[in-house]
Amino acid sequence: MSGEQTPIAVSADPPVCSLPMVPGGRCRLFEAWAQLIPVGLFATDAAGVCRYANPAMLGLLGEVPVSSPVRDWLGQVHVEERGSVVAEWSQAVSRGEPFRREFRLEEGKGAAWVHCHAFPLRDHDGAVSGFVGAVVDATERRDTQARLDFLAYHDALTGLPNRDLARDRLRQAMSFAARGGFLVALLLVDIDHFKMINESLGHSAGDAVLIAAADRLRRCVREADTISRLGGDEFLLILTDLRASDAVATAAAKILQALSEPLTIDGHELGGSVSIGISVHPEDGSDFDTLLGKADTALYQAKAAGRNTYRFYAEQMNADALRNLEIRSQLRWALARGEFELHYQPVASVADGSVVGVEALIRWNHPERGLVYPDGFIPVAEESGLIVPVGEWVLQEACRQAAEWRRQGMARLFVAVNLSEVQFRRGDIASSVIAALADSGIEPGLLELELTESMLIGSDARVLSAIDRLAGLGVRFSIDDFGTGYSNLAYLKRFQVHKLKIDRSFVGGLGQSGSDAAIVRAIIQMARALNLEVVAEGVEDRRTLEFLREQECDLMQGYYFSKPLRNPFKMDGRPLRPEAWAGL
Repeated sequence: MSGEQTPIAVSADPPVCSLPMVPGGRCRLFEAWAQLIPVGLFATDAAGVCRYANPAMLGLLGEVPVSSPVRDWLGQVHVEERGSVVAEWSQAVSRGEPFRREFRLEEGKGAAWVHCHAFPLRDHDGAVSGFVGAVVDATERRDTQARLDFLAYHDALTGLPNRDLARDRLRQAMSFAARGGFLVALLLVDIDHFKMINESLGHSAGDAVLIAAADRLRRCVREADTISRLGGDEFLLILTDLRASDAVATAAAKILQALSEPLTIDGHELGGSVSIGISVHPEDGSDFDTLLGKADTALYQAKAAGRNTYRFYAEQMNADALRNLEIRSQLRWALARGEFELHYQPVASVADGSVVGVEALIRWNHPERGLVYPDGFIPVAEESGLIVPVGEWVLQEACRQAAEWRRQGMARLFVAVNLSEVQFRRGDIASSVIAALADSGIEPGLLELELTESMLIGSDARVLSAIDRLAGLGVRFSIDDFGTGYSNLAYLKRFQVHKLKIDRSFVGGLGQSGSDAAIVRAIIQMARALNLEVVAEGVEDRRTLEFLREQECDLMQGYYFSKPLRNPFKMDGRPLRPEAWAGL
């Protein structure tokens, strides 16, 4: 093989060459190699012209092993590498040096990649008498190495860049942004309730959701942007060349829309959502770890806001994170120290004002902050899982108080207790309720458990089983904040729901908004058709009460009637019976 287009002459005979160990004649050792070893072997003369190639060599190069015609070996080397291969081979021949090179062949040949190693043969005087070499198929090794190189910087499931590659892409994006005065945004995207999919449908379904999410994210961004999977159900997007944060908000809204579209997995239609935390360079930081940490803080705020939304990072978020950490630490001791207490808000008949029950509402008597309302600690308790022991205490205390009122002569007053979705996921809510009923001795029908619409819509077999078990015992269920969630009638038929609670956001606007009045009227009419009771929350004035009476709403609660109290049936130390409110 020389610098010109040197042919391979296909010969049936092994080459004649002078090896030191075989003086003169044919190279019988080479002939043995050619017959026994499945490696491409070749030999040339002193000028580098190929005089022999065994069948394996021809197979690797895609040649047909016939005695004629001769074929051009340059035609086999890929055009992008042909020039450098020929140059290196010509140099080895002219200098009498070994040749070693891995090169690609044209598509459709015997192998995609080959490794060639040739070395010169010298006669007794030391002059180059020819070259012998071997060629092996390097395709599989190259493919394996390429796969390993890919996996070192990409996610195996989705094929997206991993954290290390995302870090490098961000560095490049920030360098380019500095020259052009652009912004770079990090969007940390987390699939809401992903754990529930794995637990209810299995990890294969979870993997399918992740693959689909990656595909949808690709369609939401430009080619210059980067999508990375950090692990689990978290994705990181790096948006480059931005001139204003408005473009980031537009991209985030597009992602929320794309990932909220229903997805069918194994015959199950899943309606998902995502939460997004956003940090922006240079305002929020100039390195990967800082920006990612701030995006994570913003993501936490998005989840705290109810999920299916996005939040930008702000310094206040750091303060909130530290405060939540402190609350979590203090919550662990609050139960043991007896710092919780229940306040009870009466639920009254709209028709005559008589009290029919109460809703138990937890308060935290914090040693430093005073009385803390649920919004100040319940989200942290849910996120940390501490809501499970706190929720068990609420059930026990509410049932104990209901039993005490019965002993005082309060006839058949129900007590309503709010349940968290986390109590179903992490605890054994059915056993907790049964234990509270047994310890207090109250009838199951006097306990009402308040659920949210989202809990029922996303319920799995475990939640269904717990609800059915408790309903079978006679425990009653109500839907809290009805109208603010999915308002899907299907779950009202599936579950043994007894009552709907109209959210205070609708009730409070009855005097000002015609649409709120229409919504409240529609909920009452629907409930009546389904034989369900209706409770209007947040009744604050007489005008609202009169509207509810006109619509024949069943029950009400609100500050116009009574705020939550430690004991609503005692005033000035004297028992106050429900009939005291009659005639409102």
